[in-house]
Amino acid sequence: MMNKYLLPGLLICYSLMAQAQDTGHHEPCLTDALMDRYVAEHGPWGEIHTAPGNPARGGGQVVIPVVVHVVWNQSYLNTPDGVINYVFNLLDQDFNMENTNGADVRAAFQPVRGNPDIRFCLATVDPSGAPTTGITHTYTTASWFNPSTQADAMKMPPLGVSAWDPTRYVNIWVCDINGTTFAGNAGYSYLPVGTIPGSWRDGIVIDALTGFAPDDRSFTHEMGHYLGLKHPFDGNACSPGDGFSDTPPTNSATFSCSNTSLIKCGTLTQYENFMDYAGCGAMFTLQQSAYMNSVLNGVRSSLLSAPPACSLVGISENEPDVLRVFPNPTTGQVTVTRPTGSLASLRVVDSVGRTVHAEQLSAATATINVGELASGYYSLIVEQASRTTSKPLMVIH
Repeated sequence: MMNKYLLPGLLICYSLMAQAQDTGHHEPCLTDALMDRYVAEHGPWGEIHTAPGNPARGGGQVVIPVVVHVVWNQSYLNTPDGVINYVFNLLDQDFNMENTNGADVRAAFQPVRGNPDIRFCLATVDPSGAPTTGITHTYTTASWFNPSTQADAMKMPPLGVSAWDPTRYVNIWVCDINGTTFAGNAGYSYLPVGTIPGSWRDGIVIDALTGFAPDDRSFTHEMGHYLGLKHPFDGNACSPGDGFSDTPPTNSATFSCSNTSLIKCGTLTQYENFMDYAGCGAMFTLQQSAYMNSVLNGVRSSLLSAPPACSLVGISENEPDVLRVFPNPTTGQVTVTRPTGSLASLRVVDSVGRTVHAEQLSAATATINVGELASGYYSLIVEQASRTTSKPLMVIH
C-alpha cells in the first residue's frame, strides 16, 4: 500500500537547476542535436507523413498505449511506479487541456489554446499477451548513458532493454543521461521521420532526475516531438520557426517566465508553450494540436489500428479541491488545506518509505513545520476515513 504514494529520492538542488536555466546555456531537450546526428548519418528526412483531420475515434476518444522502461544502475535511479503514475497523469491532462496551470496562460494566448484530445494509458498486456503494469524495471551495468555517444544504448541489451513493438506502443525509457556532468539534460525523442517510425530506436528518453523536477513537463514536451512538433525557436531564427502561425516567431529558447512582456522577433513571446523551455509550460496551440492528430492519422496510424489493452492512470492528488499544499517547494513551513475539518492523520514520507513527520489534523487549514527535514523530495499523505490523498513535497535549504 505504501509504495503507491512514494516519490523518488531525487536529491536535486532546485536552485542549481533554476540557475542553469537562467544562464540561457542549458538545453534540457536534446532532440535537435539528436536529429542533427540523424541527418548527418542518413541524409535529409523529407516531410513527415500526415493525414488530415482527427484520427478515427470509433465513437470514442483516441487512447494510445504506452510502456515505460526504467533502466537503472543506482537504486535511487530506479524510479518507483507511483512516481511514473504521477507524472504520466500530468501528461494525460496536458494532452486533454485538463492541466490546472492552463489558467496561467496569458490573455493574449488563451484564444489559441488547443486541445489535442489524445489520451495515453499504461499498457496492461505485454507483447506476449501476459499482464503488465506498463512499467518495466531493468538493472544496467552502465553508470549512465552519454547522449552524445550512447543515445540509443538503453534501448537494447546488453546495457538496456528492447522496445516493445513500436508500431503498437509508445516506448519511453527512463534512465540517467547526465551522470556526474550535471548538464541538466531532461530528455529527447526522435521526430517521426525517415526510417525512425516503427524502428527499434523509436521512442522517448527521459532523465531519471531532471525529467522529474517539480511541475516538470518533460514527458509532455518529448511526446510533442514524438508526434511531430518542433521547438518554436527551431533554427534559432524568426523564420520559419516551427511552421505554425499561432506560435509567434521567436529566435531563441526562453528560460524564464518572469518577463510577461517579453518581445522577440517583434512580437510577444509565447513562453507558456509546452515546446519551449521556460519552465511554465501550460499549452499547445490549435495548430499544434491539429498537427499532432494528423501525424496520428499518418505515420503513427499503427498505434490506432487495434483497441489498446491498457489502463488510464488517475490518482487522487490531482482531483480538484481535495488537498492543497503551498508553498511548494518550501524552506520550512507549508500550509495544508482540505475541503473539511474532519479528523485526519498527516504523514510525510521520504524516498525509501520512512515516515519522517506525523501529526493529527482537525481543521480544514493547518500549518505544518517541515524545516527539520533534509533537502529533497517527499510525499505528504493525508488519511481520513476511507480516503487517502497525497501530494509531492519538495524541501530546499
